Amino acid sequence: MLFFEILSSLSLWPFAKATAQTCKAVPGTALWPSAAAWTSLNRTLSGALIKSIPPGGVCHPGWPNYNRNSSCAEVQKLWLTSWAFHSDDPVGNGYNNWNNDSCLPSPLVPCTDLGYPVYVVNATKSEHVQAGVNFARDHNVRLIVKTSGHDFRGRSVAPYSLSIWTHNLLGLSYHAKFEPSGGRCDCGDNWLSAYNGPAIKMAAGENHGAAFDFANKHGLMIHVAGARTVGLGGYITGGGHSLISFQKGLAADSILELTVVLPSGDIVTANACKNPDLFWALRGGGGSTVGVVLDFTTRAWQSESVADYAFGFGSPTFNDDRFWEAMGYMAGLFPSLIEAGIMTYSNIYPANGTTSPTLLNANMQAPNMSAARMGAILEPIAKYINATFAPDVIAEIFPGGEKASYYEWWQANQDTTTPVGVDAVISSRLLDAKALKSPQFKTLARKAMGGGGIQINVVGGPGTHAFPSDWNAVTPAWRTSYAHTLTGVYVPPYDPAEDAAQIFNITYNLSAALRELAPDTGSYLNEANSYEPDFQDAFWGSNYPRLLEIKRKVDPGDVFWCLGCAGSERWQAIGEKLCRV
Repeated sequence: MLFFEILSSLSLWPFAKATAQTCKAVPGTALWPSAAAWTSLNRTLSGALIKSIPPGGVCHPGWPNYNRNSSCAEVQKLWLTSWAFHSDDPVGNGYNNWNNDSCLPSPLVPCTDLGYPVYVVNATKSEHVQAGVNFARDHNVRLIVKTSGHDFRGRSVAPYSLSIWTHNLLGLSYHAKFEPSGGRCDCGDNWLSAYNGPAIKMAAGENHGAAFDFANKHGLMIHVAGARTVGLGGYITGGGHSLISFQKGLAADSILELTVVLPSGDIVTANACKNPDLFWALRGGGGSTVGVVLDFTTRAWQSESVADYAFGFGSPTFNDDRFWEAMGYMAGLFPSLIEAGIMTYSNIYPANGTTSPTLLNANMQAPNMSAARMGAILEPIAKYINATFAPDVIAEIFPGGEKASYYEWWQANQDTTTPVGVDAVISSRLLDAKALKSPQFKTLARKAMGGGGIQINVVGGPGTHAFPSDWNAVTPAWRTSYAHTLTGVYVPPYDPAEDAAQIFNITYNLSAALRELAPDTGSYLNEANSYEPDFQDAFWGSNYPRLLEIKRKVDPGDVFWCLGCAGSERWQAIGEKLCRV
């Protein structure tokens, strides 16, 4: 299969000859569980074991879902527009390349289930998760975890695997005064051991929409991603940035307690006092690494108002050099804007021939600030750009007004632009003040532009910087950086040579420019390139040795594995197989 062959060819470590004993079990071999074993698992699960059916099968005669419930035309539309469609399917995944374009919703291309897990545990209670973990461990079956499939790195889908689908592990509860399980302990200056303010307990299957709806009913706000359909598990375990991160820290910084099923099948609680090493690793170490999280308890804050502005500029004369000079000036202001209380989600769109010039589109938000105050800060910036760079660059600002709460703003500004149902690979880099103010920004950021442009999310600041570098497993780069910058490429289906070329391009050309711009930082784990060179340093920095030690202790048999994840060095995808190296 094409994409899995590319995974092998681009692997960061050398091959070892694969034998049945060194690989996870695959169908058609003696090591694969018998039909009786799968039947027994289904009995243990009370019928919650699902045989995978590709969602694109609706367009292909011969598949059980062919023209069932939805027509091919309906699925074709949802495939490219609806994250919810992919989230609600047991094996749905937002980026086709991670399941090898196995079954796209078109009768003109082949359809197989090879890129999907073989079976799915539809987990609705902790015992289901336990049973799935125990079965995969005891039968040497590759194990993956999916909540929403809102994963740019392909961790929630894999061939020849058993998937634990936590999408239906539901439940939300409010705690006016948080009390940790097992009581409090003396953790020195660690505020987690003393915190007794409001908290929300969230089952792992809840999405951000349901969780924020619930928190808002209690007048509270929590960390959430840009879209309602994003699941909690991967978001939190990978760090989790939000509109309030620059003031409150990351989502992982705010977790008070969690419950997890370990590779051993044991269910344990982890907080500042109980299983502190696990607690540390699960806050930033990434999902599918040391266990399956059943629930999270997060700190919550009283709701705050949000003002917003749209800020943008472009070159009506199509003078890219002048545009990037203006962009260099603007980037240098991002740290001071954050310190003033204004964060930014911004995109730089490349020129489209003579139709549209290169453009900056920045959506700026300021919690607990009036629109008038926000405008007073931004207007002089626009005036300076126009006075300095016109007529080649023209800047404009547009007041968006004020919302009474972060929740109200979030409801009105859902992310509808993140591509879905496509073949793509992204890469990212965290930028500190030195990088943003560097004279090289205009040159290196320009080099990093992919076909869709570059995204600069200015979400770091006093809140993320307030935590020590070893507070949790999150890369210490978050403790000094202001901007999370992304680039990406589309990889065409069914073209292995071009796929490999595009993946090489983003890994060693586009991303290399960002690494050169910020050599001492790292990448945000959840929105990154799974082929990142030296991923250990990029994703975790100086925290990696401790994280790896915990991984080896808790999961010595590598029940959990994913590409570019902590402890993944001992295995490699060879074709569709996962084998030791």
